[in-house]
Amino acid sequence: MRAAQLDELAAELGLDVVGAAPAEPYAATEHHIHERRARGLFADMRFTMAQPEVSCHPETLLPGARTVVSAALCYYAPAGELESGEGRLARYTWSDRYAELREKLDALGGRLGGSYRVLVDANQHVDREGAARSGVGFYGKNTLLITRSYGSWVALGTLVTDCELEPTAPLGLDCGTCTLCIEACPTGALDDRSTDATSARTSAPGTAASRSGERERHYRPERSRTSRSSSGSRPPTRSSLRVMTVCLSRRTIRATCGGTHSSHSVTQAARSTPG
Repeated sequence: MRAAQLDELAAELGLDVVGAAPAEPYAATEHHIHERRARGLFADMRFTMAQPEVSCHPETLLPGARTVVSAALCYYAPAGELESGEGRLARYTWSDRYAELREKLDALGGRLGGSYRVLVDANQHVDREGAARSGVGFYGKNTLLITRSYGSWVALGTLVTDCELEPTAPLGLDCGTCTLCIEACPTGALDDRSTDATSARTSAPGTAASRSGERERHYRPERSRTSRSSSGSRPPTRSSLRVMTVCLSRRTIRATCGGTHSSHSVTQAARSTPG
C-alpha cells in the first residue's frame, strides 16, 4: 500500500496522524534504555523500559511482521478558569483516548487485511520510537513525541502487520535552541532529551508513577489478530509518568491543537530556531 492510501484510510477512520516504518530492531533505543537504567534515571518506573529485549524489537511481536504502523490521536481539550483552591487533572485523563485509538487501529488492521497486532498503552513496544521513525512526530526536549499539528498532546498507538506498506519518512525536525520546557520544569527533571524520574514530582513515593509496577500486573498482553478477529478484552488506561510541561508555549500548542494553524505552529516554531 502506498503512503497516500494509508493517509486516506487513516483519515476515514478518524486517526489524526499516521505513518509506517519497516519492522526492524530499535538498536539505539535499546542501548539508551540500558544506559539510563545504569544511571538510575528510571527510579522505580516500569513500562517499556522494563523489557527492552521485547519493546525494542517490533519484528518479534508478530510472526512475519513487515511493517510498524504508528498513529496519534489528539487529546487536547479547552478548559475554563480555575476557582480559588481548585486543581485540575491532566487533560489525557479527561477521556479514554487510548481505548478509542485501540478501536481505530483494530479497524485499520481489518481494512489492511492479513495478520496484525494492535499495541496501545502496552509495554511490549516503544511507541515513540516507532512514531518518530515513521514521521508521525519528532522527539522533543520534553522527552515526548511532538507532532506537526498537535504538539505533544497526543495518545500514541501501534499496529504491527505482516502487510508491506510504503514507509513514510521521519520529519527531520528537532527543538532547535528552544529550552522552554527545561526551564519550566519545577524540579529540574528535564535535561535536554532525557528525564530524571527520581526528580519528577509524579514519581515521588505514593504517587501514580511510583505505583506503576503495581498496575502493570493487571495488564493483559495485547493479542495477535487476523482481519476477522474481534477486539477482545481491553487493558486499562495507563496513568504513569507524564512530564507536566510541554515543548513550546501553552498558547502555541493550544492554537495548533484547536485546529487554528497560526504563525505559532509547532512546525514553524521548530524550523525558526537553529538546529
